[in-house]
Parts: sequence; structure tokens; C-alpha cells
Amino acid sequence: MSLRSKLLRVGFGVGLTILGLLLAEGALRLVRGAVPPPPLVRQMWDPGKQPFSESGGSVEPVFQERDEAGNFEAAPTPGRPRVMVFGESSVRGGSYLPVAQEFPALLEGLLSAKGVQVEVLNLGRVGMDSHSIRVLVPAAIAYKPEVAVLYHGHNDIGNAYFLARYSSVTSATTAHARAFFQRFQLYATMRDLVMPSSTNPGDGPPVQAIPSTAQASLAVSEFASNLEIEVRTLQKSGAAVILVTPMSRDGVYEANDASCRGVIPARAWTQGSSGWVLHPELLSPEIADAALAESPLCPEALFLRGWWRQRKGDLDGGWTDLRAAREHDPRPVRANTGIVQAVRAVAKRTGAELVDTVAMVQAGKATATDGWFIDHVHLSATGHDRMAAMIQPSLEAALAAR
Repeated sequence: MSLRSKLLRVGFGVGLTILGLLLAEGALRLVRGAVPPPPLVRQMWDPGKQPFSESGGSVEPVFQERDEAGNFEAAPTPGRPRVMVFGESSVRGGSYLPVAQEFPALLEGLLSAKGVQVEVLNLGRVGMDSHSIRVLVPAAIAYKPEVAVLYHGHNDIGNAYFLARYSSVTSATTAHARAFFQRFQLYATMRDLVMPSSTNPGDGPPVQAIPSTAQASLAVSEFASNLEIEVRTLQKSGAAVILVTPMSRDGVYEANDASCRGVIPARAWTQGSSGWVLHPELLSPEIADAALAESPLCPEALFLRGWWRQRKGDLDGGWTDLRAAREHDPRPVRANTGIVQAVRAVAKRTGAELVDTVAMVQAGKATATDGWFIDHVHLSATGHDRMAAMIQPSLEAALAAR
């Protein structure tokens, strides 16, 4: 057989295989529906690289990569003080909104409407935590901020854990490959057959890999230390500092590496973009009591009981359960009580202005923030509006005092 014939046969076989896979994918989508959007897998900013690139007096925030908020002039405009907002995806990129609809830009608009001319720079980035922001701040102060707003803390416990998973080239490549294949129902079907959903409904690590209390406490301690270094570095440069407590949405539960998803009936779960979403309205409150009898610290059951308590008018009891669910959440992506308390403590030690959004929201009780988030921590358009409104008075006062 000639080489040409062999190549034709190989090509024909490959073509048939691709066609078969496409037909199987189409049939599975007809039966099982579309696949939830895969999670974003992004390259972490390397703190060893320069975060800004300057050319001809224009500065590019290269550390933001695909989420760049736009270039700015190296020297602030006279009569227009510069404000820098530092943070994670809750500041830039995590809400899938244009930069103009995120709260740093909205702050500039609110102040402009009151006749206060100011330049607000959005220096947030997906995946940042206190370790990377501590490195970013000394580079940023070269561009003369009058006021700095720090809103972060959601990622510290999670990054202490997840960065260990994706710290090597091999594991990072695997993560990117998994994100690509998760676009296909064929992959999802094979995964479900091989991996029982009661053990691990997503592609995360097994339950025993959840950060321990000691690990979480260490992450909180390091967060507090880094945050204080950031504040004092900014203050030493002459900038006023505003600390904002990181809000998390208590009124939602989405489990991926869930420790006890099996104690809640399967009919109450649907698969979302980043895990399994619990729908408490599909269950009776008695189910929560039974689940808690079996697993007293089950976060899903605590969430379910808290949700029903609030609907029955027991707002304080409901909030107690919802916050307990957050504290025991096996996905370490929300800012727990330790992180929030650390922000308050650093503000007290350093004299930085504190905008305690968590206390503001909790004072209202009920579930007023349900429309403020698109998930556990990322703000919706409404949430960005409310965040800007809560920070604006303190920012205006800080600018007036300059």
C-alpha cells in the first residue's frame, strides 16, 4: 500500500471519529440539555513582574491582563485628585460588567455629580489576594494617589488552598484542559458515569482536602499582616486610606466540594456554572432539621434552615444559620468572620477610615442583599451601585480633608 493510500485511510478514520463524536455530542445535548458554562481558568499575576508599563507619560496596568481597566496618565491632573481602588475580582472583572459599571467608576460619577472633580483608578484583578496586593501597592504609589480604597479579603483562604493545586505548569495545563472539555456534554456525561455525584459533583478536590481550621486561621493572620503593611505603606506615601469590609452573600448556597450534599434530596439541586445550586423553596423546613440531626455542621442544611426561618419571620435566627453556613462552607471563597474582623482591627490600629459594609447590611437584617450579588461574592450591577453609595460619603470626606 502506498504512503498516499495510508494517509487517506488515516484521514478517513479521523474524519469518521470526529463525525461520530459530533453526533454523540448533539444527541446528548438533545437529551440532557446544554452544558453549564465552564469555569474561567486564568493565569495568576506574577508578583515578580512589573505591574505597570509606562510609555510617553501614559501608564498601562499590565498586571490586569485581559481585564485591563484602561491606561492613565503618570502624573495626576492638577485640581483632579487621584483615587486608587485596590482589590480582587469583586472590584474588577468578576461581575462580567464593563469597567464603567463597576463601583470605582461609579464613585467617580457620584462625586462628579456633586461637583467634586476626581480621578478614580480601578486597580482590581481576578484572583488577587493580600499577598499580591501588598506587592502591587508600593509600585502604585509612584503615581501619587491622594486616597486609596482597599476592598479585598475574599480570596485569601481560597488562594492558600487553590494555589497549591495550580502552582505547577502541569497542574495549570490540566486545569486549562479541563475547562476546555467542560464545554461538551459528552465529557460531562462520561465524568458523571465515572465520578459519583454524591462523592464529588464537580471537578474540585475531594472533601478531605478542604482547608482545616488551622489553615484558615493562618490565612486570616497573614491577611491581617499584609493588609496592615498595605495601609501603612500608603499612609507613609501621604495617601489617606479607606478600608472596606468584604461582603459575602449569605442568602445563597452553591456547593462544589460539598461535605454533605448527600443529606439533602437530589431534587433540590441543579448544576450551575461553578457548582451545584441548592433551591430551598423545593424542600420543607423539616428536611433541614432531619439533615442537621444527621450532620450538625452541614452547611447546606444550615443554609436551608436559615432560609426557611427568614421566610417565617425569624430574621435573627435565619441570619444566624445563614452565617453559620458561610463559616462552614467547604468552598473557601467567601470572606469569613475572621477576615471581616481583621479589616476592622487593622482600621483601628492604623487610624484608617473604615466603611463597614458588612455591619451596614446586617443592620438591615432580612435578605435585602439578595439582588446585590451574582454568586457568593461578586457584585451585580445593583451591588456595584450600592457599594459605591456606601463608600462615597467617606471618600468625599477624605478628599475634602486633603
